[in-house]
Amino acid sequence: MKMNEYISVVMSVYNEEKYISAAIKSILNQTYPYFEFIIINDGSTDKSESLIKSFKDERIVYKKIEKVNFSKALNEGLNIAKYNYIARMDADDISQPDRFEKQVKYLVENPDVQVLSSGYALFKNAKVSHIHKLPENDRDIKEQLSYSGSVCHAGSIYSKNHILKFGGYNENLDMLEDIDLWLRIRNETKFHNLNEVLYLIRIKENSMTSKESLKPKQFFRDIYLKHFDKNYYCDSVKADTDYAILLFKFSYKKEFREYVLNKKILLSPKIFLLYLWSFLPEKISSKNIVDWLKWKLINVRTMFDKNKKEYEHLIDNLEKQDA
Repeated sequence: MKMNEYISVVMSVYNEEKYISAAIKSILNQTYPYFEFIIINDGSTDKSESLIKSFKDERIVYKKIEKVNFSKALNEGLNIAKYNYIARMDADDISQPDRFEKQVKYLVENPDVQVLSSGYALFKNAKVSHIHKLPENDRDIKEQLSYSGSVCHAGSIYSKNHILKFGGYNENLDMLEDIDLWLRIRNETKFHNLNEVLYLIRIKENSMTSKESLKPKQFFRDIYLKHFDKNYYCDSVKADTDYAILLFKFSYKKEFREYVLNKKILLSPKIFLLYLWSFLPEKISSKNIVDWLKWKLINVRTMFDKNKKEYEHLIDNLEKQDA
């Protein structure tokens, strides 16, 4: 890849009339202007279409299709894309103005990287609640992929040709299509995350990023436990610890206790606390204490982040334009 090379931005839209304008503006306002902006209208029944068509920018490539699932809509975008590098974008989120410029610059300097992402922030009502920094290097990303998300899919840019070698997105999935994709391709892919926040994710009541979102545990069990691979770990004890935490998170309490004792990792403070927690009544022990503690820690850290106000200012400016 080289500077000033064109990229394809792919965004799927379904009934996002409330937020679509801010999302589109955040792309059209990019400091890196060399892109086509593919917008797939996935059968919206609200005012999304008229709002999209109100933007008179020749970089926009618009297509309306009958309602399909998210994975199929994304694959449709890949099929339309003219260029190899695909920048993802969700219809209710916001990209930092220099996102593409920084991502393209890194890919130019590191042509062996096929998937590039960055840190991200979560926001609601123009207020940032959580700022997430992700592991930067390839090995750490792949290790964390074994038990948790370590690539911001909606804020990523990747090689289309590379992704299509693995069949693109799994069209049988209605959710977690990104985790499934990363796990399927990781053996033959080099990942990297930029150590800064370039993408802002909106929390909605029904969104996958909402703490209240009830994602079927079966999806997580099928994907994470199936693809867990200790070969990505330098430390076997950490691999055993992470796998034990997965068992706990997915409510395999008996299997969790047996695994902990078999692997002799009970002396780990985190594992010891979870071991005790697993004996509590199911009504209490089924609560995901691991994720709850993680969210609280990130929330406290976010309160003191020096860039929090900058992100909120960007959100506020884009949304005020639509008021």
